[in-house]
Amino acid sequence: MAQRSGDHKRKPYCTDFPEGLAAGQQLKIEASLPTDCISFMVNFLCGKEEKANSALLLLFKLGDPNMLILNNVLDKTFGKEEKYSNVPIAKGQNFDLIVIIEKEGYKVSINGEEFCQRKHYIPVEQVRFLQVEGDVDVEAIKLAGEKENKVEEKEGGTDEIQSRKMYACKMNFGSASIMAVCPPCPPCPPCPPCPPCPPWYYYNARGCCRCGCYICCC
Repeated sequence: MAQRSGDHKRKPYCTDFPEGLAAGQQLKIEASLPTDCISFMVNFLCGKEEKANSALLLLFKLGDPNMLILNNVLDKTFGKEEKYSNVPIAKGQNFDLIVIIEKEGYKVSINGEEFCQRKHYIPVEQVRFLQVEGDVDVEAIKLAGEKENKVEEKEGGTDEIQSRKMYACKMNFGSASIMAVCPPCPPCPPCPPCPPCPPWYYYNARGCCRCGCYICCC
């Protein structure tokens, strides 16, 4: 995993897509880079297990020049690597990353300008989770046609995520979760137990952000 040069590493940000993704959608990530940024990664995962397939992996490396490496993972094996230099992002600054999903593949735009493309090696319909980790502070993630998912930092000066203001609410107990911005839900029956999640995934008061075992199921 990507690590930073400070005394600790940032917690990964995760969100789920229970129904998968599809051509015609686009995902926008609004974020900022710390002044000591070394690298960060955006990963479109097909499952919640630690070695799940990755339909698209974007690895950003800050240096001279800045690099972006695109790849995928199928059956624990990396695919064809594609490298791009002179990525238009900078330490200590905000940036917008947009991934446009098309029938043939992905288009990656940075700060409103198309930067690179990659064809599909794994059907995008298999994607179930988005993971962002490394030296990056995520402020919002937007999927076309859905409400903004905000991220806040914990009080006290740390850079850990305290509340994403985004809950995986459920229309009915046991039904498929949907992403929505909503106020805290009233007390309700606990979810059925689920297998332990990988320790490197963020777990807050509502549950694990990767497997979706949230305390509230209303």
